[in-house]
Amino acid sequence: MENFDVVITANSPGELMGQVRPFVCEVSKQLPEAKIILVLPPCQYSTGKEIEVAKQIKEIYDVILPQEYKNWIFKGNTPKGINFNKKGILVFMGGDLFHAAMIAKKLNYPAIAYARDHFTWKNAFNKFFVPDNSTYKKAIKKGVNENKLSVAGNLIVDSIILTMTAQQAKKEWHLDDKKPIVSIMLGSHPFQIKLVTSFFLKTAENIFSWLPDVQFIMPISKFTSLSTVEKYLNPTDQIYNEGRNSIASIVIEDDKHYIKTEKGLKILLLTDLNHDAINISDLVITMPGTNTAEIAAINTPMISVFPLNRPKVIPLEGLGEIIGNLPLIGGLFKIAAINALNKMIKYVALPNITAHEEIVPEIRGRLEPSTVSDEAVKMLKNSDRLDLIRSKLKNLMGSTGAAGIIVSEIRKIME
Repeated sequence: MENFDVVITANSPGELMGQVRPFVCEVSKQLPEAKIILVLPPCQYSTGKEIEVAKQIKEIYDVILPQEYKNWIFKGNTPKGINFNKKGILVFMGGDLFHAAMIAKKLNYPAIAYARDHFTWKNAFNKFFVPDNSTYKKAIKKGVNENKLSVAGNLIVDSIILTMTAQQAKKEWHLDDKKPIVSIMLGSHPFQIKLVTSFFLKTAENIFSWLPDVQFIMPISKFTSLSTVEKYLNPTDQIYNEGRNSIASIVIEDDKHYIKTEKGLKILLLTDLNHDAINISDLVITMPGTNTAEIAAINTPMISVFPLNRPKVIPLEGLGEIIGNLPLIGGLFKIAAINALNKMIKYVALPNITAHEEIVPEIRGRLEPSTVSDEAVKMLKNSDRLDLIRSKLKNLMGSTGAAGIIVSEIRKIME
């Protein structure tokens, strides 16, 4: 087959690591003649580190930045140094389908999409791949023709990478095999770090006061720096009413980073080893997002927590975010919109959405850390409940192979 381009659109941390990474690995294996170009359209959920992380994915030939994208699509200025092939395909992996449709039209490429929620611009796409039968039915209801739909499976399952066994990880990180391990996951978006760092720290202190044998670890996203975490350990403003958590700092012991507090809490910080950390955990406390699918795929019990104590820092999509940033009325609008969405949405954790039932607890609303820590202590004391959650999570997110199915379709289209 002659050379061609695979142009991908994606922009959030979860999309890059959970979908783009396993997909481009499969493209590189099956279609070595393809040149992979990633486009990062503008996104209110961006962390600022997407470019750096994307450039670490060796299979990606080039990255088009948000400003370059805008200059290209709206002003006609082709990004410098990029020569597109006459033959190629556009693959939507996240963000707004509008951007993908615009690029496909600009390049005169056929377009396919891997989609979970949004099914707009239907006529611009040759094919929609979805993760499961439930999403397939949702797409039908939203007007997508059955001939354009195919269930590929969950790309996030393909993204799971364990670099060592559970025993090796515990030995490497000096963790006691006989004591429970709790992972605290802050998320990767800037608003999440700001919203929950001190909240989750207080939650961990509460758990520690009841169960002093618990060992805590905090896997840090590729998109988050330790300095960002440290910035929000001791905030000047408090988003909950419980007593302020004790002063915390990041220290280095035996070449490892820890958060330590005045009350004796010690949390091991891990970077770029999230899946290994999840794999050794008895329980994960996390913000909702792509990571809930990763945790479910590894069969680890979790609590999905979304404090709405500070709704003004939570980004909305599209026009909602524009109105929410207006002076005077913006803050009130955002509070009303966030509260309305919270009431409207039944589940936010991806395993619960997939199963149509609350397999893992979801705690949302205006919260106190004790609400989360009480639930965590109950779960850690109830091994039968943890085992039940593990059994329900097993195979829930599907098996590997989604990337291969999508790449096979690309081969057919290109041939």
